Amino acid sequence: GERHLPDGFGKNKVTVVDGPFVLQIQKIRNVTAPKDNEDSQAAPPIFKLNLTDGHSSCTAMEMEKVPGLGLNTPPGTKIKLSGKVPVNHGFLLLNHNNCKVLGGQVEKLVENWELKRVRK
Repeated sequence: GERHLPDGFGKNKVTVVDGPFVLQIQKIRNVTAPKDNEDSQAAPPIFKLNLTDGHSSCTAMEMEKVPGLGLNTPPGTKIKLSGKVPVNHGFLLLNHNNCKVLGGQVEKLVENWELKRVRK
């Protein structure tokens, strides 16, 4: 795939990225819950995502619920970002208007992810 993330992305030089483009999920974490109990419902979940365009990586935060995105979304899943996606302090700010889960998977990533889930 092509490079979509601009240079200087994580250095507060970028305030917006223009879609459409597709990124791959590397990892999802619920930052409102303890790491060893991310399914906790003590607070509404806020997901932090590690994403890649295949050339560089970035971090995103789910600011509003995005259908199909959650702790059960495996790494390797593709998401499509559309329109102008705001960037704040090096984080892409995702919502249901600028992010759509496309699906797909990478077998090797899913195998490792499932092994780690079983151990918990």
